Amino acid sequence: MRPYQGGLVISWNELQFRQDDWLRVHSDTIYWRRSLLNEVTSRDRELFVYALERVRAGQRALIQNYAPGLGDRLERDSSVATTPHMDRLLQLALKHQPRVKPDPQRWFDAISLFDQALALTQIEKADPVELVGRGIEALIDLLSDRLFVGGFEPTDFFVYHDPEHEYLVGPNDVGIGKHLSHRAIGKIRRKTRLMCRRVRDNGLVFLHHRIKDPFGVWLKMQRRVHNGLDDPFVVPDRCGLMFVVEGRDDVSQLAKRITDLLIEKNAVMTEPLAANFSTSGSVDPDNGHSSSQYKVAKMRLRWRGREYELQFIAFHDYFNAARSLTGANHALYKLRQALDIHFPHLWPVEIYEIDWGNPHVRHLVSSRKIAQLGWRVEGEHNTSS
Repeated sequence: MRPYQGGLVISWNELQFRQDDWLRVHSDTIYWRRSLLNEVTSRDRELFVYALERVRAGQRALIQNYAPGLGDRLERDSSVATTPHMDRLLQLALKHQPRVKPDPQRWFDAISLFDQALALTQIEKADPVELVGRGIEALIDLLSDRLFVGGFEPTDFFVYHDPEHEYLVGPNDVGIGKHLSHRAIGKIRRKTRLMCRRVRDNGLVFLHHRIKDPFGVWLKMQRRVHNGLDDPFVVPDRCGLMFVVEGRDDVSQLAKRITDLLIEKNAVMTEPLAANFSTSGSVDPDNGHSSSQYKVAKMRLRWRGREYELQFIAFHDYFNAARSLTGANHALYKLRQALDIHFPHLWPVEIYEIDWGNPHVRHLVSSRKIAQLGWRVEGEHNTSS
């Protein structure tokens, strides 16, 4: 399968500039979008229908994951939310009664959905999801053949969280296949089963994969624009693997083995291994939402024409990212990004009358996210750290 290069092509700068139209109800802004329809092919229209559903699914996931309980207030116009047609979205934007201006919400919903679907169409044409999946599948197959020993090992982890310190997990608070009764006093024990692998001379490893779908790629672009980064429409970490190891001391040895293996297979290092285990800074300084409490080592390699981000993390740091309420927690990190960037962008206060910077709103959604993590926190919880 090769990327589809025909049909409609729009520059990313143009698409980004046209977002100014989302809150400006004026028929002139429709003309540019209608002119695009003269260039679309039947394949473009097929991709657009697929992209529409990916946008809708992505928006639903944002609400379910980061604004639980607010779904009714964030409901899209029903006609906009159901149509599969490019032309119909533009008709709906301008639909109104005689001598009455178009409805601002229907306008916003239709125009923003049209533009997001256009963006996802461009992403899918340039780098189809099928090719992305094949690429990371080949990488995992290589690691399975050359790195891992034997099959999967279902492993129970007994993890001890400190409720006095935001349910933090320390280096000695993880029992692998066994209880740690001496760690239990004053702590809360959680049991987790992971499907681990065995690496020769490196012990137990849990491998976690990540692929950004087209909507995730577009969200990453919007964050890069928001953060003022160079080349914001280039997303180098669409594919990633995380290797969870027994301790931080195991990271460098495993990273070197993987690097040597991939370079032997003609990979090129594009970003050398960097870690913040012994520093007070974030491993990702260009990301204002990334916390220094997230302790990880990461690098990037280019293999077979695709870039991969590889992260290495100790088991106790992994459980902090999964369950603690510190700045290391990944779900709370994503929540901060959603509240600061994505919800104001996709459900603006001018239309949906929710101020995403309001402390009450932030406390409401963060409390519900904390409840999803299995904890209960009295009073305010800081989502900005």
